Amino acid sequence: MTVDSESMRKVLTERKAFKCPCCDRLVKVYRRKLNSEMARTFLQLYKAYVKFPRYYSTRELKPHDNKAASDIIYLVHWELIEKSDGVNSSLAPAGMYRPTEKGLRFAHRLERVPSHVHLLNNKVVGWSQDTIDIKEALGSKFNYAELMN
Repeated sequence: MTVDSESMRKVLTERKAFKCPCCDRLVKVYRRKLNSEMARTFLQLYKAYVKFPRYYSTRELKPHDNKAASDIIYLVHWELIEKSDGVNSSLAPAGMYRPTEKGLRFAHRLERVPSHVHLLNNKVVGWSQDTIDIKEALGSKFNYAELMN
């Protein structure tokens, strides 16, 4: 079975969803914003990394809620963090992260990134034309200077 090109065009350009005739799953491009919680958790990772350079689990960052900790993994798409190749005691991926060079520049407001990533099956298929720095990503919800102290 094949997916008609009109359905795929709608998925990619109009963010319309359709049910795949092969796997019966919903196919949709998701537009994910680099939001204030992700930016705050990223700065926690950055500060930990600067003190002791290593990979950190999201649990070590002590976010205010578990969703913020799990959302930081999307920053891999922006190339602001990288995931360890390591595994845990169950031989599952370890879920350990550290900032990249680009991420270190982003933390110091020396790098701008697209405000949104467009994902299809967790693969990047596009980017927002709008760019932001870390302070803009934090928005009015968090104070950049306080978080960096």
